[in-house]
Amino acid sequence: MKDARKTAVLFMCIGIFAAMTSVMTSVFAMRRHRRHPVPTTSLLSADSVAALDEAATSEGLERMRRSSLPAPPAPNVAALSRFIADQSEGTYIDDVLRDRNGHVARWIERPENPVQVWIQPASSVIDWMPLYPQQIRDAFRAWDAAGLPVRFTFTDDSVGAEVKLRWVDHFTDAAAGRTYWSRDQHGWIFGADIEVALHATSGAPYDARAVRTIALHEIGHLLGLDHTRDETSVMFPRVRVTRLAPADLATAVLLYQLPPGAVTTDALKKPSP
Repeated sequence: MKDARKTAVLFMCIGIFAAMTSVMTSVFAMRRHRRHPVPTTSLLSADSVAALDEAATSEGLERMRRSSLPAPPAPNVAALSRFIADQSEGTYIDDVLRDRNGHVARWIERPENPVQVWIQPASSVIDWMPLYPQQIRDAFRAWDAAGLPVRFTFTDDSVGAEVKLRWVDHFTDAAAGRTYWSRDQHGWIFGADIEVALHATSGAPYDARAVRTIALHEIGHLLGLDHTRDETSVMFPRVRVTRLAPADLATAVLLYQLPPGAVTTDALKKPSP
């Protein structure tokens, strides 16, 4: 009889422990997932990528600091305007210059001295995945293929890196990425911080394809490009494509044939943004 009672008590304790375990597991799952009631963002919908003009000074995303980089030759603005008009077909250089009041900001030519890029190797942000840094590297290599006189390489030195990319949970507006770059008194870009969000404002996590596309857009800003009205371009404010378009590459190539600073006659009447 005593053995029977002991057995009954043992089974009752096991049942209570199993019930408590089930409840705790359910609570943990609810706490882990309640921020994401909608499916993963795999397609780049209207609210998904870069709805903010990341390069706008009014947003505080461009920093002007003096540097020791050499000044470019004094520009012949009239000749530059004619050159731009002759070479602009197939590009959106007019959109870029319109947003920047006729001024160019870009990196100095350095094909043998690549820009050092540090990518945050891990993150505690929910839904971060180990494959995401590789998506960022792939995006940089896609831009490297444009053949610009500035290239990128990767470093583990977060202090010495000229470009630092970090992961954030989300932005309070519809943006999915932001690039804060530094330019000097001449218009040379010489450093930047990039933030890539892992969630849309809805709370839905971005997948690997979206992370790579966000990076393509932000690297375009890093190089000196601004937004375009061409929806087939990765530099459209609300990105709807997942790879660089011919116009993206052609515009970047033309941009790097121009000196930094004022390049149009209108620029002489307006301050650099």
